Amino acid sequence: MANIFFGRGKREKLIVEVCSNGLRALKLSKEEDSKIESVFLAAWPYRLAKEEEDFVDQLKKSLKSLAAQFSPKQHSVIVCATDHSNRQKFFQTVVIEDEEELEDFLLTKKIMPNEEDFVSEVHLIGKSISEIKNSQDILIQSVFRFPAQDAMDALEELGYELDSLEYSSNSLAPYYEAYYDEDSKSHDVLLSMDWETCIYNVYYQGELRFSHCIAFNLSSFVDLIIQKMELDENSAMLLVQDELFSFVLKDKPSQYDIPEDVVNEIKAELEYLKTELDRCKAFYISRVLEWKIENISKIICTGILAEIPVLVDYIKDNLDIPVTSYKPVEQMNLSEEVEAKLKGGLHHHFNCILGLALAYQGE
Repeated sequence: MANIFFGRGKREKLIVEVCSNGLRALKLSKEEDSKIESVFLAAWPYRLAKEEEDFVDQLKKSLKSLAAQFSPKQHSVIVCATDHSNRQKFFQTVVIEDEEELEDFLLTKKIMPNEEDFVSEVHLIGKSISEIKNSQDILIQSVFRFPAQDAMDALEELGYELDSLEYSSNSLAPYYEAYYDEDSKSHDVLLSMDWETCIYNVYYQGELRFSHCIAFNLSSFVDLIIQKMELDENSAMLLVQDELFSFVLKDKPSQYDIPEDVVNEIKAELEYLKTELDRCKAFYISRVLEWKIENISKIICTGILAEIPVLVDYIKDNLDIPVTSYKPVEQMNLSEEVEAKLKGGLHHHFNCILGLALAYQGE
């Protein structure tokens, strides 16, 4: 049931990300050793996404600006929807190698999400690692049709050719390659946190073995601050990124008077995050592997998470696992224009599509 479109081989590619608080795009250059040539960002209020009609109106305005900068006749588009509805379901089935047969099986068993509400794709991880049964591991990746389908429809209306719909978890593999040692037998987690998604990917011998979207997103803290402290959205986002967790976890001073009920809600969410990280590890060891290991090898933090050291330290202090951070933008092949914009502070908005750009550069 993959929502895949086949392009006519246009040489210039755009990677477009749509989420609840903005539209982002990166353009890859034509050269074989391509670099990320241009960047586009159109932000809008986070709460706008709660009304589909208003959201679609704003999306179309932003896409017209995109089309003015990147001609639809010259570009094919890879779309990625990274709103909070991203979800993944790990499942084990009998070995079914044919993709259409596998999807028919999943639909018949009602394992696939509702097609009216979700756009989904089946990712075959591979044969299960098990001494007692012959099965295969699969990952069902899904996102709500709103806003993903709205974005794809609007892009087609403008004349863009759609190459594919990507899922946010797929963007992390190029980041992991920076750490992977072919001789390694370790089980490593890449933990990516952005404004609306928190993705837990486990890799073994360079291959994805498990993935889960944790229902923990920084936009919810922005919403909480707007409601409780009556700050504007930009100030609330800066507070979350710069001071909030240091205040809550380390009692460091803040320029704002943060109410106790806000602190308590954030502490409860952090406790939930710790519990979910523990559950993911336990699930991976007990169900996915079905062999005896006591722990995963390390957690690599990326995305906005890598920009908030006190939150990384919280994860490190609460899990019996080595934790490190990785900021991929520091090692990428960027044009001078893109480097100036991203390294000027925008890079944490582009974590997902920067990873996809690396993947498509590899092609």
